[in-house]
Amino acid sequence: MAASLRPKRTDYEHDWHQIADYSGYGPVPALMTTSQGEQRPRMRHLMDSHPILAFRTIASGMYSGFSSPNRPWLRLKFADNGLNEFGAAREWLDATERVIYEMFDASNFYQAARRNYADMAHFGPTVGIMTEHWQHIAPTLPLEIGTYWLGFDDAYRVDTLVRNCPMTVHQVVQKFVAKNGMMDWSAVDAKVKNAWDNSAYQTVVKLKQCIEPGPGSSYVSTIWDCGDQRKGAVLETKAYAEKPFWAPIWDEQGIGGYGRGLGHHALADMRELHMQAKRKRELTDLLAKPPTAGVAKDLDMRPGAHTTVADLDAVQAAKVVYEVNPQAIGAVREDIAEIKQAIDSLTYADLFMAITNMRGVQPRTVEEILKRDEEKLTQLGPVVEQVNDNMLPVAVERMIAIAERGGLLPEAPPDIQGQALKIEFVSVLAQAQKMLGLSSTERVVGFVGSLGSVFGPQVLDKIDPDAIIDDYADRANIPAKAVRDQRAVNEMRAARQQDEQMAKMAALAQPARDATQAAANIAGMSAA
Repeated sequence: MAASLRPKRTDYEHDWHQIADYSGYGPVPALMTTSQGEQRPRMRHLMDSHPILAFRTIASGMYSGFSSPNRPWLRLKFADNGLNEFGAAREWLDATERVIYEMFDASNFYQAARRNYADMAHFGPTVGIMTEHWQHIAPTLPLEIGTYWLGFDDAYRVDTLVRNCPMTVHQVVQKFVAKNGMMDWSAVDAKVKNAWDNSAYQTVVKLKQCIEPGPGSSYVSTIWDCGDQRKGAVLETKAYAEKPFWAPIWDEQGIGGYGRGLGHHALADMRELHMQAKRKRELTDLLAKPPTAGVAKDLDMRPGAHTTVADLDAVQAAKVVYEVNPQAIGAVREDIAEIKQAIDSLTYADLFMAITNMRGVQPRTVEEILKRDEEKLTQLGPVVEQVNDNMLPVAVERMIAIAERGGLLPEAPPDIQGQALKIEFVSVLAQAQKMLGLSSTERVVGFVGSLGSVFGPQVLDKIDPDAIIDDYADRANIPAKAVRDQRAVNEMRAARQQDEQMAKMAALAQPARDATQAAANIAGMSAA
């Protein structure tokens, strides 16, 4: 499996190495050797740190916009929308959400997600694996670029993962040899046992893991030692009831490929920035300390230095042989500023910093700020879909399954037991996209209200207030308890209608009683 997936990734590796080099991502050991075994150049020292700031901005914006631990970002509902109307069902969903949030907080998911967002922005693909642990709940591992290979199903979605997973001898023995207080060496290669016997516990063993679809919706994981020459030897074969990994891609290019990230888009400008920053330093050095010529020897050219000579008259001053035009430095600086602006635009850093780094007059109304956010959301729409379709649902479904196996979920009322759940995302970016339609709803309601004042209340019959309120509350992510279910609303309206009918009947009965009393008074007067 690993050998069949390797050629497809080869074409991307050079660009990934270049992006890591010019963006200040840092060394990536897995990319330092080509598929032909040749060594790639070592990472250069950046001349300008602006790419680091730009990618840090987009990674932080995605982290806070998609799955911030400080804001709600997921909502559970029943697939049967009718169940979502019942208060008991919504209370159970709220309690379940709290459990899932607590489990995410207790794991390292948020730290792993932040790394995933950064890699996704840099390179295009990113991978995370959520494991299951009796003590640490759900340890999550973000995979480094270049350490994994992806396989795709007939719908061109990622369904297979092969990765390097090196372990020390101590880790291999702890995971695959020590069982129930006994040491079973049959699963490991003889070299592992020899290293253990020689106390070489930190020796690295090269392992690989393959996670691929199994029967139904399950997945099968196989781990093997690359150095074990025994036929069919594996260290572990394990089944997962649900998909244990996610692999979103920033910009899918073509069919079944690794796609492209923002690093590909900004690579040419990052190269240009490196060259121009180097040129600016050279020009500054030439201006501050130009090359000289002269017959004098041993002159100390350092600032404030003193050269001792026997005869001052015999000393001839050194002459500058090349002078830099100061305007050249200004031209280079202007070019660098334009390059930085292009990098900010290509990496969407300018969009995430639109409010704080806004030029000119600051927006004075909420509408102006929302308008700028709508522009940002429109451009980031495909990425929001990638994260909300191919990353976060996998993590949430995996966490729910772990919670269910651990008996951590609250007991469901009998009426909703066994009902299917669906996941909605209410993060800042996802919710803002949903809220783009709220302004339209408000304009329509206001327009109909103004028509009612002109043409009469019959115009209002065209509007369904309950449907508008439910849709508005859903888009605005109002807590479930804040909106009554339809059954309770119907009961309140029936009681109110009954009270109104009784009051109306009482009002109609009052003139009759008055007339009866008047007739009685007249009869009494006549009798007298």
